[in-house]
Amino acid sequence: MAKYDGALIEILGWEKYNPRSNSKRPSWFRFDHLFFSNQTFCEFTQLERLAVVFLWCQASQKNSKTILVKYSFITKQSGIAGSVIESCLRKLLQEQCVCVVSESFSKKLEETSRNFFDPLPTEITEITEITESGNGTRPLPPLAELWNKHRGQLAEVKGCTGKRLESANARWDEKPETEYWSEIVSRMARSAFCRGEKQQPGPHSSWKADFDFLIRPDTQHKVLEGKYDDRKSGAPVMSLEKKKQLEECDRQLAAAGVKL
Repeated sequence: MAKYDGALIEILGWEKYNPRSNSKRPSWFRFDHLFFSNQTFCEFTQLERLAVVFLWCQASQKNSKTILVKYSFITKQSGIAGSVIESCLRKLLQEQCVCVVSESFSKKLEETSRNFFDPLPTEITEITEITESGNGTRPLPPLAELWNKHRGQLAEVKGCTGKRLESANARWDEKPETEYWSEIVSRMARSAFCRGEKQQPGPHSSWKADFDFLIRPDTQHKVLEGKYDDRKSGAPVMSLEKKKQLEECDRQLAAAGVKL
């Protein structure tokens, strides 16, 4: 019997795993490197230890020590069978690593859905930050939120999963600064090239910069270097060769004693 399927559990001592408690969306958590030799987990099988890591990852993603355990979701994401999850939770409870906040959370959800006008139970109110939203979408990572805020006419980010989420988090980890990324997105929004207004006829004539373009490893540097900035109307563009010729002329005049 899957006793804890749908249960609400709390990870005890979560603070020691989450040194970035002041971060709204931490992208990592701390795990003891002695995990596999820790006596607390000596009776756990390899798959049960993997289940522990998965549960801790869930807590880190939600930035909460309280998580909803759904066997079908864990099995789909990790391949860990429900029976392994069940035995893992029993051992975690025995070792006092977790406690059960509510064993019948799923049932309370069903009961609540029968009467739309009944007030939500406290546990359901608290879990809104932990589970996915009602329409099945997940919260956007910080970089995607900044993109949507400063994107101007560029396409809005509707969702962020898989490789897109991985790349977005990687860019944010490289430079987790709101002002830095806000400036980059704003400059892209002001760029006629990024808005697709300077494209020449051809197979890429409909191209516009999007969020996936932003999270490429080198895009941020190119934007800050001004590669996509609009040129001022009528401003002459000096070639590198012409610039070198003028510099050489200046040197010759200086050598002849001519003051510039």
